[in-house]
Amino acid sequence: MADPSLYTYPSPLEGYEGLEPLPTITSETVTSGPDAKSYINHPVKQRSPAYTEFTSPLSNGTRGGFDVHIYCLQTDASELAFATALHERIRREFPELRIYRVWDKPIGPHPVGMFEVNVFTPEVGR
Repeated sequence: MADPSLYTYPSPLEGYEGLEPLPTITSETVTSGPDAKSYINHPVKQRSPAYTEFTSPLSNGTRGGFDVHIYCLQTDASELAFATALHERIRREFPELRIYRVWDKPIGPHPVGMFEVNVFTPEVGR
């Protein structure tokens, strides 16, 4: 694993200096569910470009910003069947994604069966 002390990164708040503090008000009116006691955020005037393109240093090129590997234990018939069904579902629901075959054996550095999906934008498609 790379040594993180060898790298420097800009502050995550770069470009947001000097703004009003964020509100500390929570949605106290919601007492259960995923929004219970979450912070209330003010809407923004302009949507962040991070919705449609990866921020530096991630690639926005033809190889994609991320590749996702979905693993399955290929010797377990139900796991392999589920992975194969998931593979088909992704192809049908997200046809714009680059997806590779389901491997029913270890391949390369992958210790078990798997397939790969390339993600080109933070919103998943291209």
